[in-house]
Amino acid sequence: MAASMIHNMTFCRLRCFIILTSKMRYRSSYKSHFSEFHSSPYLLRRRPFRRKQFEVFLPQDNHTDSTKGSSVTVNVSQTSITKSTESLPSDTQFLKRKEQNVKRESSIISVSRPTNSSEQVYSKASSDKRFSNAMALAKNRKLRDRSNQVVLEGYRLIKDALMAGARCHILFFSMVSNLDGLPIDRGETELVKIPYREIELWSDLATPQGIIGIFKKPPHPATREDESDPCIPLTLVCDNIRDPGNLGTILRAAAAANCEQILLTKGCVDIWDQKVLRAAAGAHFHMPITGRVTWTDVLNHIGSDVALHIADTEKGTQKDHPSEDPLVQMPHSKLDWCNQSALVIGGETEGISQEATELSERTHGMRIYIPMSRAIDSLNAAMSTTVLLFEAKRQWLLHQQREEQP
Repeated sequence: MAASMIHNMTFCRLRCFIILTSKMRYRSSYKSHFSEFHSSPYLLRRRPFRRKQFEVFLPQDNHTDSTKGSSVTVNVSQTSITKSTESLPSDTQFLKRKEQNVKRESSIISVSRPTNSSEQVYSKASSDKRFSNAMALAKNRKLRDRSNQVVLEGYRLIKDALMAGARCHILFFSMVSNLDGLPIDRGETELVKIPYREIELWSDLATPQGIIGIFKKPPHPATREDESDPCIPLTLVCDNIRDPGNLGTILRAAAAANCEQILLTKGCVDIWDQKVLRAAAGAHFHMPITGRVTWTDVLNHIGSDVALHIADTEKGTQKDHPSEDPLVQMPHSKLDWCNQSALVIGGETEGISQEATELSERTHGMRIYIPMSRAIDSLNAAMSTTVLLFEAKRQWLLHQQREEQP
């Protein structure tokens, strides 16, 4: 009895082991067969990303007669495979289509997008030769003079130019939001959208704003728009100012003080240099500026009866020949700036030229200085100009108040 029970238990254990092993073999073979079929290059004949074009059908009943041993047969729609393989392009056709797509992306495409309840139509290009030519124009003074064009970079500078009536030919931008608030003439200005990396590559700024425009140079001397704000009777003459930052700051201070006009001699840096434009912050379009003026033509601009004063330091005016200097020294607060006059600002390196001194002597001008501590020898050219101009502005405002009083 006991022997028969042990025999039955052994038989049951052996039967369970056989069933479990057969099921494990069935599952493993099912996965391997499906994986081999789905990734078969013979059926797909294409790259793995085109597998979705084939329809694979598995039998609903996995325990059908088609199962032999541990293998599983997968039924595939033969018609769908033939149609899909016939519709697939060859390798050469695939490469040709890829090249066409690249050319289509690099070519100019007309795009429209609404901005401020109106549509802004612009062109889109991955690379444009006109942009590289524009940046070459911005860095070369001869090209700017030859083409009579100037390159402006930055939203504020471009907006000031457009508000002042400057004519913009082409406007490059990286985002459509850069055009918000700009008074663009659609019939005259061409809008071209380019990648930001192109602007970042050519720009001198550490973080470019993503908008650059090609403008026609405004005629100089420019006309004043706001006649209700009278200018002070002072003409500023820049002599041998070669630092772009100094010249731009001087132009900005002169526009803030509302000078009558600005004259630049031939020794000064170009007023349309990129550093001068950024430092001036739009002053080019708010006041008359005349460049490359010779000293023989200065009197034609200021008038022959106008005194030409020279801005100089109190210590450095007469170091070598103090008794031979015919010009009278005077502090800037003692001079009457309400009369028509002109002021010469010299560069920090070259200083006041001999021609300026001789012309000041002919017009009975003076040497104007700013009183300062003995520990400091001089001020920056732009800082000195700002102090002198706003002293003239202060006196002019007081003079206007006295005239308005009954």
